[in-house]
Amino acid sequence: MAVTVRVQNFQSVEDATIVIDGLTVITGTNNSGKTTVMRAIRGVFTNAPAGPLVRHGCAHLSVTLTFDDGTSILWEKGWEKPGRKGKTVNRYTINGKQIATVGRGVPPEVEALGVREISAASDRVWPQVADQHTGNLFLVDRPGSAVAEALSDVERVGKLTAALKASEKDRRATTAELKVRRKDVEAHKQTVERYNGLDAVSAQIAALADVRSSLLGMERDLTTTKELRERHETTRDTLADLAGFDPDVIPDSTRVEKLSRGVAKVTGFRDQYASAKSAVDTLAGFDVDLPDPNPVRVLSEQVVSVRGFRDRHVAASKRVADLSGLPDVEMPTTERLDRIRASIDTVNALWVRYEDTHGAITGAEADAKRVADALAEAESEVQRLLGDRGLCPTCNTIHEGAHP
Repeated sequence: MAVTVRVQNFQSVEDATIVIDGLTVITGTNNSGKTTVMRAIRGVFTNAPAGPLVRHGCAHLSVTLTFDDGTSILWEKGWEKPGRKGKTVNRYTINGKQIATVGRGVPPEVEALGVREISAASDRVWPQVADQHTGNLFLVDRPGSAVAEALSDVERVGKLTAALKASEKDRRATTAELKVRRKDVEAHKQTVERYNGLDAVSAQIAALADVRSSLLGMERDLTTTKELRERHETTRDTLADLAGFDPDVIPDSTRVEKLSRGVAKVTGFRDQYASAKSAVDTLAGFDVDLPDPNPVRVLSEQVVSVRGFRDRHVAASKRVADLSGLPDVEMPTTERLDRIRASIDTVNALWVRYEDTHGAITGAEADAKRVADALAEAESEVQRLLGDRGLCPTCNTIHEGAHP
């Protein structure tokens, strides 16, 4: 099982992180921190005293172990403030859950991981971390009695055997992977040898790229030249068409823009005039003799009064029907009232049509007058600009006088 170890403020180590995966050996010169790392790892599983372990000038140490199955252990030991001041710190945080009330021993959650020393005769050894001072591995430098007593612990021997098998499996897998990678290296070498002698080709490709860039530049220049030639020919033809034309009659650009806007406005008025004239022609010959509105209003008031009487008559008729047995009362007929109402509706409709037609005719006459005035003003301006020529050099339109 791989484990990531982070050591902070532990003796000479300020902050260091290492990964232990399988058989891991830490090497280095004297006083480089090898023993410090081993002490830090053992300290997690022994809850060692903090006195000689906290880095000088720091408050407390911390060691974090993160296993590849997601288990994490944080061990903190020392004081709240540097110089051994404040309350003591002695806590474990396992998988994010803090265990603050820790005594001199190790919490059961840490012991359950199985990383601890075992007894061998009168000696105590660590199966997981070898001692660096003798340079020998686990139990190799121990007497036979110590080896026999250590191996008598079947549980630990089983774990050691499983660890050895896993280590051997990793070694074989690594060896097989190494063979495959060596074959890949040979294959890549052969592939690289196929490209020997291609340096000259690379130089030729670079030269061709330069030539291509030059040709693209020439193509762009040629395109620009063709466009300039076409513009030159167009300008030459325009100059030929304007040969003999006096440039003094050409107004400045401001006057031309103003005249253009005036022509556009006159054109719009002309279209409105044509539409209004068409509406007037459509209504030509339409003549309606409208009655005097005053009698009509009086008659309308009478109709309203008669309608009130009719409603009262209907209500009275209903009451009469309810009063069965009484003698009948003769009521006047409503035929004349209906004829009067129909006449009033006809007169009202004709009056509305008359008002609409009269308004349309008045508006059309006003629009026609405005269009005629604007057109005359525009023709006058055109005649003033053209003088005696009478021919527009731009659109070749003959202007002999203002439109009627």
